[in-house]
Amino acid sequence: MKNREIKFKIYHKGGITGRIKIDGYERIGKNGYWEWMSLELNPDKGERWSRGVYSWSDKYIRAQFTGLKDKLGKEIYEGDILKYSDGDSGFVRFNYGWAIQYSDTYSHDMPQYYCDNLEIIGNIYENIELAGNAHL
Repeated sequence: MKNREIKFKIYHKGGITGRIKIDGYERIGKNGYWEWMSLELNPDKGERWSRGVYSWSDKYIRAQFTGLKDKLGKEIYEGDILKYSDGDSGFVRFNYGWAIQYSDTYSHDMPQYYCDNLEIIGNIYENIELAGNAHL
C-alpha cells in the first residue's frame, strides 16, 4: 500500500477584500524537507517550490490533503464541499478518519470507491452555501 502524500492547501484570510481565497500549497518534498509554492508568485501554473513553510500566522488556513480524488481525478482536501451522484452535498472533515458531513446528524466515511461518485463543487472557506444541510 502506498503512503499518501502529505500536503496542505493554504487559504489566506482577509486582505483588501476581506474574503478568504486559495493562496498556495505546502508539502513534504521528495528530499524530506517542507516546501511551499505561492500561486501569486506562480502565474503560469508551473511548479516552483521553495524550501520552508508558509508563515505560521492566524491569517492562513491550512487544509490537509486526504489522499483521495473525486470522480474527475481532482485531489480532495479537508473543507472541500462534495456533491454525491444523487445530488446531496456535504463537506470533508476528519473524525477518526476522513468523512463527508451531509447534515448535523449524518456523515459517511470516504473510501476511494465512495469518492468515485463524488465531485468537488467548492470549499467551506469560499462557498459555504454549497454545503447543503451540513453545518460547521
